[in-house]
Amino acid sequence: FYILMWKLANSRVHLHVFFPRESSCACFRSFSPRKMVVGEILIAYVVIVSIKILLSDGLGGLAKSIVRRFRDLPGIDSLIGFVIKREAQSFLRQIESSSPHPKTETSIKIPEKGVSNDALLDQLKSFKANQLDLSEGQVFAYVYTIGTSHYKAMEDAYLEYTDETSDDMPGHDSLCREYLRAFMHENALNPIVFPALRRFETETVAMAADMLHGDGNVVGSLTSGGTESILMAIKTYRDRARDLFPHIKSPEMVAPITIHPAFEKAAHYFDVKMIHVPLDSDFKPNMEKYRQAITPQTILLLGSAPQYCHGVVDPIEAIGKLAEERGIPFHVDACFGGFMLPWVEKLGYPVPKFDFRVPAVSSISADVHKYGYGLKVSWDDVVVPVPTLGG
Repeated sequence: FYILMWKLANSRVHLHVFFPRESSCACFRSFSPRKMVVGEILIAYVVIVSIKILLSDGLGGLAKSIVRRFRDLPGIDSLIGFVIKREAQSFLRQIESSSPHPKTETSIKIPEKGVSNDALLDQLKSFKANQLDLSEGQVFAYVYTIGTSHYKAMEDAYLEYTDETSDDMPGHDSLCREYLRAFMHENALNPIVFPALRRFETETVAMAADMLHGDGNVVGSLTSGGTESILMAIKTYRDRARDLFPHIKSPEMVAPITIHPAFEKAAHYFDVKMIHVPLDSDFKPNMEKYRQAITPQTILLLGSAPQYCHGVVDPIEAIGKLAEERGIPFHVDACFGGFMLPWVEKLGYPVPKFDFRVPAVSSISADVHKYGYGLKVSWDDVVVPVPTLGG
């Protein structure tokens, strides 16, 4: 490169380095000698830099560097954004077209009278009939099959350590097992390939939202359990604060001292400082100290319904008023009570408002595997410190 620059400076350049005059490429013959030299210098520079990146970072590093330089060109980012938006819209249309009941599934409520086990098993057969046969090997990257005997061993091992419900619900456990066997090896990452899984999720979320007095704007997701629900909530509010309030460099969240330990894990993972509020003699947080704990760095308020330590429902309405006054989101941890308190209230017992009837409540976590009678392996119910993400 430096030799070429020296030759250019002395205007004595033989134009045979890259593009000889005898070249059959007529496109270069129209360029003046000086332009040819500049072109040769640029190409030499590109080659030298590419070789340097290749030697230091390998082929992958060279490819990344090329992509970065390509994206620096005017209009490329806009073009990429347009393509991504178009593909996302196409993906959503495919999901809608694959749904068995696209117009009704998000408005489904828990039925007044439960569906019989036989009817649910008939639905199971129809769901399976409309999905791909995993044994045909047509779901690359989602499911890999090695034979039914292996699947059977995995199912038996899982069911051996799965809790059972009481005798008051005859047939419930066997029904859960049949659904587990039918969908245990399917992958919810792709709702087009496995539309039944999407239907299960959207209908479950819709029924839970209605149970918690949510309106048509309430959306949600099924997670692996209460801990993941809590983690995802904190991550969401952390990301929201980063987007809306970038000046907050050390975000905080305020909670009673009785908040579930999973929030401490979330605080550690997502770099959100936990501010604890002490309790009064009734095992509820002191609301004056709760108010004092809120600072300009606060991005979220927390409450439990109920808290684990004493089974007491935090003053959700009072915390909600603070959230409204300060314009701060409010998450209610109802992992333990979400599928119990609504039915206790229906039985006529006094239950304080804890759900979406409180205007300031922006999100709720509720755990299906407790009073929702969902399947859950027994080891996750042991109350011990667990270092894993979902423990």
